[in-house]
Amino acid sequence: MLNLGVAGLAGGGVYALIGVCLVLSYRVGAVVNFSQTFAATLAVFVMSELYDKDWNLWLAIGVAILFGAALAGAQGWIMAKLFSDASVLVRSTVTIGMAISLFGITVRIFHDTLRNFPSLFSSVKVTIGDVVVTGAVMASLVGAIGISLALWLALTKTRLGVILRAVSSRPTTAELMGVRTTRLVVLVWAVAGALTTAALVLVAPSRRNIPNLALLVIPGLAAAVFGAMKSFSLTVVGGLLIGMVESMALNWGTLGDYRPAISFVLITMALLWSQRRETWGEAR
Repeated sequence: MLNLGVAGLAGGGVYALIGVCLVLSYRVGAVVNFSQTFAATLAVFVMSELYDKDWNLWLAIGVAILFGAALAGAQGWIMAKLFSDASVLVRSTVTIGMAISLFGITVRIFHDTLRNFPSLFSSVKVTIGDVVVTGAVMASLVGAIGISLALWLALTKTRLGVILRAVSSRPTTAELMGVRTTRLVVLVWAVAGALTTAALVLVAPSRRNIPNLALLVIPGLAAAVFGAMKSFSLTVVGGLLIGMVESMALNWGTLGDYRPAISFVLITMALLWSQRRETWGEAR
């Protein structure tokens, strides 16, 4: 059971990183970006295609990350130019349309077939007692924790972070003060796209097809909701917990078949908990 829990940290770290990127987009751009993993999935399949054509693996990954960043940046530009004054609901709905479009493009180009993605760090293993910690677990943990810490520092301790928060809360005022809001929004989307692509590269060998990769936005969103769409640290904790529970559910017999529902249950519970004060206040 403990080994299963530790193994689940590999996926949990990926969920956490996706969730952190969702929180970043929400805090800076006031949007829940449902298309985030769909753009990254297209980039990961580009990486696979290049690798199959005998490209160096790390070069192919680098191109994929740049492509994912550029694609996400283009989406950010569209949002900044066309929907800057729209509500959070409208912006988030637009990203659902983007997700559907990206899914169709990816299926059209690469077809919905299983792929053998290259596995990173497969030869790296550390044994602590009876527990085996794989390279994928270590990479996802270091990535999720390190990047969440770096983003927290950037948003709270730097001048750029102050500007980004100003753009989020009062975009029109920030623009009147000379802040180039469009560039900053594009930058944030591009960073989120690059990080999400890197996360999907880690988990691609165990997912293998387009829906399994693209729909990772669901556990990522569950992790972000666990962090109330604002806390990077709680988002990481939520992602890791989801990964561990999903992995340990393999020992739950027939209940293990319902592992994908764990994220929906967590989202529902988190939303109910967040609304408890308002509900109780009205009841009184």
